[in-house]
Amino acid sequence: MSGQGYNHSFDGYSIMMVCYCLVQAGQISPEDMRRLETGIENIVEKHLASGVNLSWVVIPGGDGWKAGEPSTTSLVLLTTPDIEQDARVDLLGAIRDLWTEVTGCTVDEVMITAPPLSALAA
Repeated sequence: MSGQGYNHSFDGYSIMMVCYCLVQAGQISPEDMRRLETGIENIVEKHLASGVNLSWVVIPGGDGWKAGEPSTTSLVLLTTPDIEQDARVDLLGAIRDLWTEVTGCTVDEVMITAPPLSALAA
C-alpha cells in the first residue's frame, strides 16, 4: 500500500484514495496480486496525483456467484476526487488493461468502478 499522496481534500480534510480489490480465492497468485497492487498505485499516481490505500478481499471458494454459477469475476472499487468523465474513463481503462494483462482474465471477468468521494458521502 502506498502511504503517500494526501493531495486531495473533501469538506476541508486531506484524503487519500481508497481501493478495494475483491477476488475469488485461488484465482490470482500472490505474485500477481503484488504486480496488480504496484500497477494500481502507479496508475493512481499518474492519473490522480495521489497515493492510494489498497486492500484485498479474498472471497472463499463457492461464496461468490454470477449467473447462478461460481464466479471468476473480480471487482475493483477505487474512490476518486471529482474528475471529468474523460479522465475517469482513462483511469478505468488503465486499470482494465493492467488487470487483464497481469491475470489473463477477459474484460468480462473484471468489474471496475471509480466513484467520486462526493457521491459516496451523499
